[in-house]
Amino acid sequence: MISQYEQYFPGESKLMNDILNEYQNIKLEDINGLDELRRKSIILASNFITMKSNADIIAKKLSTNKTQFADWCYQRYRLLMEIHTDLSVDLTHSRNDLREFGNV
Repeated sequence: MISQYEQYFPGESKLMNDILNEYQNIKLEDINGLDELRRKSIILASNFITMKSNADIIAKKLSTNKTQFADWCYQRYRLLMEIHTDLSVDLTHSRNDLREFGNV
């Protein structure tokens, strides 16, 4: 289901969908992929939390409800932070396995 705000932020929405798709298909053996996706998720999370902090200004420009817009931003921020945390753990385990066993 597409949110009403996605139309106003097509770039962020595309990046979010790309990250979710990559996250679903990432392999623990792909250490570089894990790290790259982890970085992408924290950068986009930063964008959404910045948008949330400017929710009053942005909501006025979009003629929408400030609270709903702030919630939309925060939901995406939290999801991206969960992905970032999960990938950080996976990356640590994969690097340890590579060091200890020579493979992941």
